[in-house]
Amino acid sequence: MNQISKTLAAIFLFSFTISTLHFLISRIVSSLSFEKYIFIYLSQFLLSILIYLVSLYVKKRQAENLGYYFLASTTLKTIIFYLLISCLFFPNEVLTRQNKSILSLQFLLFLGLDVYLTARLLNSKDVN
Repeated sequence: MNQISKTLAAIFLFSFTISTLHFLISRIVSSLSFEKYIFIYLSQFLLSILIYLVSLYVKKRQAENLGYYFLASTTLKTIIFYLLISCLFFPNEVLTRQNKSILSLQFLLFLGLDVYLTARLLNSKDVN
């Protein structure tokens, strides 16, 4: 299994673990709803894969600019995440403090994953 496949599997495993934990906690705490968040996890998963694949492409073509591309892609991810939240998932709702906390935690966890993967790419010698 090459490095790219391992990393994509790790992204999937991370996403699955976090969403499963959220699901289990939502079953224990009845005030938490999991149904709306499943698509948010899916969108974060897909955006993280996209950022990783773009980072791989940039590393092959212009390795010295990888950090700048990462900053641009995470900025774009933040904008997309905000638009998804405000327009699609919670269009006419005022978000409670609990919902804001859950969304912020989701975003920060996936951002941490993106930072970790990009740091690994920056520190690696080559890409398979």
